[in-house]
Amino acid sequence: MLKPNPLGNERTTRILKALGLCCRFRFMFFESASEFSSSFFEYRTIAQSRDSARSLIRELDFLSRDSFEAKLNDPGAWVDFTNWQTVTEISRVYLPLEKRLREAASHMFDAVDDARAGAAQKQIVDVIREIEAAIDKPNMTLIRALSNALMENLQSKGR
Repeated sequence: MLKPNPLGNERTTRILKALGLCCRFRFMFFESASEFSSSFFEYRTIAQSRDSARSLIRELDFLSRDSFEAKLNDPGAWVDFTNWQTVTEISRVYLPLEKRLREAASHMFDAVDDARAGAAQKQIVDVIREIEAAIDKPNMTLIRALSNALMENLQSKGR
């Protein structure tokens, strides 16, 4: 797969990559029209939910891969753009929720009947609701901090 060479200031590139990751996450869970929002998931058929669960896991894997490639997979890397409180809050809350979300999706894939698949679908909806409630504000705080860091970085480098 071809990848563009990074251009310009390394810090600017990292800020933009971090901002992209945060926005992609936001689009996945916090936008009402997203196929990964809790409401969207809740009203899908079992077959549609199974397909959406596969897509959701794929998107989470892409976010993880892109974070690793951008060297943003370590919480300490984010402190360059925000404070430890925000990083800690997001990590402490989100990592267990992601684990539960992946487990619920796995249960949906393995379900042998509609009753079990429906229970897994409900688990997925419940976890996504927890993500929506717990991560919305810290995600927005992080996007704001990244936007400020980008502007400061651009202004200090003479554009």
